[in-house]
Amino acid sequence: MKDTLRNLLIIALMTLLVGFIGGGSQKEKLLQRYWKFDGMEVGNQIPLSKEQLREYMETNYFQFNKNGYYDMILMTEKASGKWKLMENETRLLLDGGTPRATIFAIEKLSEKELVLSQTDKENGAVVKILYIAK
Repeated sequence: MKDTLRNLLIIALMTLLVGFIGGGSQKEKLLQRYWKFDGMEVGNQIPLSKEQLREYMETNYFQFNKNGYYDMILMTEKASGKWKLMENETRLLLDGGTPRATIFAIEKLSEKELVLSQTDKENGAVVKILYIAK
């Protein structure tokens, strides 16, 4: 009886531990991967030539890690820091250690595609950045 109780306690603790380690929402789990740049829109226009897009597609990426950290290259700027989902998982906060964090709206998130957007404060245009899972 004592061994059975001990075994049940061990199983319960291991279940809690696995749940804690593998925790996170479905959106967090979908986000935790390597995302390769696939395109960009400003307003409803594509602001880059095909050659520029091809260059960016080869180098730009996001890598969201399970530990809440990210690495990225966006438009030749390399950055890293902490990430988290906010506002019912509709916004992505990137805190790169600068005085001001970056917040993107999540337009679309699936196993294969990520679309982030942000409104340009100078002209009000919505900038959308498209990524595909690699």
